[in-house]
Amino acid sequence: MVPPVYQEPSIMPINTRTEKELEEKEVLCTHKKPKATGCVAQPQQEIELAIESENKGHGDPSPKESACVVLSNGEANGCSGANEEPEARSRLAQLCSAIGWKSPTYEFQEHGHGHTKLFTCKVSVLVETFTDTVVECISEPKPQKRAAQEQGAEGVLWTLKRLGHVK
Repeated sequence: MVPPVYQEPSIMPINTRTEKELEEKEVLCTHKKPKATGCVAQPQQEIELAIESENKGHGDPSPKESACVVLSNGEANGCSGANEEPEARSRLAQLCSAIGWKSPTYEFQEHGHGHTKLFTCKVSVLVETFTDTVVECISEPKPQKRAAQEQGAEGVLWTLKRLGHVK
């Protein structure tokens, strides 16, 4: 079995102006490297435990406990469905249409054979501002196309938030 090929994700602005011209017009922006490597969104594998005291400040020894386990596929176990956010794919599509950008594109690659197939998804969004920028994020290899697509969309949303396009 051939191991999956890992491609380093990148954000490459398409810019026709030189840095000097942009510096003169005070338009050049510098971006700090995020703590996570590239723009690949890391899967959530944390367990969140919220403990609230019914009588805050009174030192009640019987706290009210509510536990929420966030699984690696993004589903919450033990939490009510009322707090669920829409999928990242739909949030990204809504964001692009609300701002007036083109819809995101999804490109899949298959790795492996038969029942050991893994899929990666490259999600691209053309950010139309004073300089057109293409934001691309590649998901980690996942056994389902939908999971790879979701993680790629989460990566693009995370990147757009860090670049200041999303609040």
